Amino acid sequence: MPSRAWAAEATAALPDALRPPATLALLIALAPYQVDDGVVEACRRTGQDDRSLIELTAWASLSAARRVGGRLPAPPPVNVPSVERTDP
Repeated sequence: MPSRAWAAEATAALPDALRPPATLALLIALAPYQVDDGVVEACRRTGQDDRSLIELTAWASLSAARRVGGRLPAPPPVNVPSVERTDP
């Protein structure tokens, strides 16, 4: 597995209790293939439960998707014929 030293370096200035969740968020957003049981267990040792881990990983995933999506060109407009609405 590639080194996660970059994530440790990026979170080094944070308080001890925030480093594992911040590391997990970075890994989910930038290198999800580097997440393993040890990363999750480190978060659990800081008091994170299933709900907070799911919220954290969902937020990190959405943030990454929005960042990548913002780099994509806008799709061309779709020509949809207008439909006249008639109420019964």
